[in-house]
Amino acid sequence: MRLHPAICAPATLTAALITSPSSGTYTGTLINDAGGAELLDSIAWDASSRTLQFRRNGSGLWQWYSGKVVKGIWVGRFSQSTISPQKPSDLMDFTWHVTAWNSTYLDTASVPRVWEILIDGNDLARLRIDAGSGGLTGRLKVYSSLSEGAADEQLEYNLDAITWDGTHLAFSQHLDDGTVRTYQGATSGRNIAGSYLPGNGVFSGTRAEVLTYGIAAKSATARAQWISRTRLQLCHLMMAGIPKPLSRTVTVLGSNLPPTPSVSFPPDRDDNPAAWPQNYSLSEIRFDYTLPNSYGAVPLARSSHGYLAIPITPPPGGQYPALLAVNGHGGSGWAMMNPDDAYF
Repeated sequence: MRLHPAICAPATLTAALITSPSSGTYTGTLINDAGGAELLDSIAWDASSRTLQFRRNGSGLWQWYSGKVVKGIWVGRFSQSTISPQKPSDLMDFTWHVTAWNSTYLDTASVPRVWEILIDGNDLARLRIDAGSGGLTGRLKVYSSLSEGAADEQLEYNLDAITWDGTHLAFSQHLDDGTVRTYQGATSGRNIAGSYLPGNGVFSGTRAEVLTYGIAAKSATARAQWISRTRLQLCHLMMAGIPKPLSRTVTVLGSNLPPTPSVSFPPDRDDNPAAWPQNYSLSEIRFDYTLPNSYGAVPLARSSHGYLAIPITPPPGGQYPALLAVNGHGGSGWAMMNPDDAYF
């Protein structure tokens, strides 16, 4: 099994794990950012829980990794010590987060592929290739630059004359001024590098969007399979697989509260608020949960806070539809109910 890249702040690493002839015994090597090889040992794989653990023996440090694999995606935590090679007994020592993807599982086909590339040391771009009914297809989008930022965004171009054998990539880009750029590149692991003519330009980059849908149409069956797999992968990456709560408690902190009155509507509100008065009452609610702990026996305690708005006028047809409004990154439940807030 090959895991790469593992994102373990602040490094990006590539690990290769190999099963030995003796069942349940593994050897492993890690390639660090500098290209050096480091030994992995104490490798343990639990097929029932799909948990992978190992120790990294770095230069002057030891790191212990532990995580769970779901559909080729590994998510976990790791510890680091410059004093002892022993595995920490306290789970609180596993303070760093790690994610990785298994190329053996995900890369069963040579497409779709996406790379984040840097062109001529300045232009930041996404390069995409896929295979459709008419053969290989691709797109190249410069979205920013190191010198000018987003002001250097360019149009996205369709690519022509694409050849790709899983290692070597070539394609043509027809620019608006009539110039045809011809790119040649090759991959090594997750990396890609190459050049283009005319102009003797160069580009390099790394794999990106490894869970991508691709840019070519899929059959209904293939689309449903991708949706099912990707949903599980994203749930694993973001929400620990969405475990069912061990317990849940709902506490009403206040009920039949009046709506928050407006002092001054934001000038960019376009929903004609004066014509739609706040004919509802509010209840302030707190939700408390305990969840399974993947790293120990003590359940995780989580709490969320919100407001329930109920119209005070009779519902048409006997019932009102329900709407779940989630606050933005800078908002809150209270801001969602404040008619003068940007998140209302």
